[in-house]
Amino acid sequence: MHLSSVALHPAKQVLATASDDRTWKLWGLPNGELILTGHGHSDWVAGCDFHPSYVASLIAKFFLDFQPFTVS
Repeated sequence: MHLSSVALHPAKQVLATASDDRTWKLWGLPNGELILTGHGHSDWVAGCDFHPSYVASLIAKFFLDFQPFTVS
């Protein structure tokens, strides 16, 4: 597995990663526990970021599909 993108939440201690195994993941900081894994994408996940206007939103960009996800 190789990471294609990493994003730090602007207000919470959460890190998002996107990878070539067709998943995105949310990690708790500072201890690195896995909070959530997103599955079901048709190809590698090319990137991820948190929406600047909505601190509870995670935007993930995909190679062939686009599936936004809201983090509560």
